Amino acid sequence: MSDNPPKTNRANNGGEERLRIYFLPNLMTAGNLLCGFLALWYIVKVTPPDAETRALLTPDAARLIRSNLALQLQAARLALLRGEQAIFEQSLDDADTLLAQYFDV
Repeated sequence: MSDNPPKTNRANNGGEERLRIYFLPNLMTAGNLLCGFLALWYIVKVTPPDAETRALLTPDAARLIRSNLALQLQAARLALLRGEQAIFEQSLDDADTLLAQYFDV
């Protein structure tokens, strides 16, 4: 370590010595610390455990869910035409579950 004293600025009024304080870099550092703290504050979102939350779907996932729903309804229609009551009811139940889970019905 060096034993050099901190840099000082000699004022013209009587030869006083004072430490150099750079206002703008200190202000920028304080602003960065504040922004980092706020980013951490807003990244953590606490929801009550009893609140029901739904995940957002990507457009591809929504398209696949709609396709699955259409296939379930077609399977129910085919089962109805064949006279297969159990498959008909199961397909309608699956379609109902998809509607309740992913759509506001």
